[in-house]
Amino acid sequence: MNKIRPNAIIILVGISVLILITIQTWRIIRSYRVYEEQIHKELDVSLFNSLKKESQIRYNKFHKKYSANLPNPDELSMSLFLNTAISKMFPEGCYLDLEKLHDLCSEELKKRKIRSKFQFEIEDLFRGHKMVFPKRGNYFPAARSVQHKIGSSGYNTIALTISNIDSYIFSNLKWSLLTSLLLVLINTACLFYMLYIIIRQKKISEMKNDFISNMTHEFKTPIATISAANQAMETFKAMNQLDRLDKYIGISKSQTNKLNNLVEEILNIAKYEKPDFKLDIEDVNINGMISNLIQQYKFNNSDFHFNQNIIEVGTIKADKFHLQNAINNIFDNAIKYSESVKIVEINLQRENNGILLSIKDYGKGISKDQQKYIFDRFYRAHTGDIHKVKGYGLGLSYVKDIIDRHKGNIKVKSQIGKGSEFFIYLPIEQEIQK
Repeated sequence: MNKIRPNAIIILVGISVLILITIQTWRIIRSYRVYEEQIHKELDVSLFNSLKKESQIRYNKFHKKYSANLPNPDELSMSLFLNTAISKMFPEGCYLDLEKLHDLCSEELKKRKIRSKFQFEIEDLFRGHKMVFPKRGNYFPAARSVQHKIGSSGYNTIALTISNIDSYIFSNLKWSLLTSLLLVLINTACLFYMLYIIIRQKKISEMKNDFISNMTHEFKTPIATISAANQAMETFKAMNQLDRLDKYIGISKSQTNKLNNLVEEILNIAKYEKPDFKLDIEDVNINGMISNLIQQYKFNNSDFHFNQNIIEVGTIKADKFHLQNAINNIFDNAIKYSESVKIVEINLQRENNGILLSIKDYGKGISKDQQKYIFDRFYRAHTGDIHKVKGYGLGLSYVKDIIDRHKGNIKVKSQIGKGSEFFIYLPIEQEIQK
């Protein structure tokens, strides 16, 4: 995982998406050309059928009027009839009923779902004359049928042109287009989701490595101290210096307790993540809890000043143990990350149907790009020496989860070099997730 750089993964995903889009685009273009060829065939058939119907109508009229003078149509084809019999009566050529032909052609095109505007191009190749019907302004032919000969001379031709073929083509391509678009979107989404998972897993892996490094460092210190104390005890025991022996026994006990507390802290944080974890809900005096925590930190941090603006809010429904641990973590961070200005401000007030607790320090602060990650498990803001400030990157993750389980929310407002302020909102009587 570490050998594969995120930039390389992004490039590979980008290339994959580009190849996919290229393939789908090629398929659409190929299909477009197939339908483009198809529409020319449809125009040929439409014009041929229209001419045939229009000729049949004229033949029926002529047959009634000139039946004695016309050859038997059974002996000649329709085409031959039009080129001989009709032209004999009309020496100037074969007269088409263009209005009727237009109506017949419109019907033929509609059968084939072609609804574009169309015109007939009639040309006298011998004289070089050309006309269009119907005449329209701003008409740009987009597709043209083959030319069909009309009249007996063989020099008169007619062709069918339409102004727009895209509507016809895309009406046939719509499902193919939608399928291709859906395929591209799904595959692109899957590829980028895979990229997101890979990058996220890489970050989690890095955060876990930091956690293991911090945990190892935390455990090595008391273990080394206990080991040194044990060696000293053996030395002073041999020298019968019982007073010094008692001193190192005390050191050993203190470091053993520290080790035990570290283990308990990790176990307690892991405990709430189990599926069967439940909150033990009871009435909690939030004012008393905050006051006790402040007194505790005043006793252990005499050089810190605690500014308080606390309003009596009474009791709320909560899990006293976990809620106290969560708030304690915020206090602990405020102390740990404050160096020059050793002031912590605590505000407690009612807001809507709940309480709002804010804890502000004037320490290092958190950059904006890191603020969105501080509640992630194992994440620790990078501020130089990772072992300078003790911690595993689990505290704020635990805090957020506990506050969420109480149907509350937690937010942070911070600026580098000016400190951080955490806002915790908790409902008073709202039903809480157990």
